[in-house]
Amino acid sequence: MKADEAISLLAGFDIGEDVFYIERVRRIGKKAIIFDTSKFLKSETEGLSREIAAASIYNYLENELGMNITTSRRRVTAQKATKKDYKYLDLGSLDFVLTVEGQVFNSRGIMFEYTQSRHVPDQVCFIESAVRQRSK
Repeated sequence: MKADEAISLLAGFDIGEDVFYIERVRRIGKKAIIFDTSKFLKSETEGLSREIAAASIYNYLENELGMNITTSRRRVTAQKATKKDYKYLDLGSLDFVLTVEGQVFNSRGIMFEYTQSRHVPDQVCFIESAVRQRSK
């Protein structure tokens, strides 16, 4: 697909750039707990396929394309569940999801991925570590 204005505002890709669009459902056992929608910059992820996405995208990027993935930025929010959430996730009686939006950059500073992951809230735990550098 081509990045349009909506994708550009949401993901940060330039309008007109070619992107791969991938939807995946992640399961623990038989329970669907994460619904991912990802956009990958085609110029940085050439050759990405359905088979690669079903196995490991990052294994392909790092070991086949030789990409050095260096930085990501994530935003976590709680959002009301959508029709797609009810369709793809095992939400039970829950009416909201935890949403993680992430932008991922390679060693050349190029943002090559934007992913929104929608999580069943009672099946997720986020832990963050931060390191402060003291100025001398």
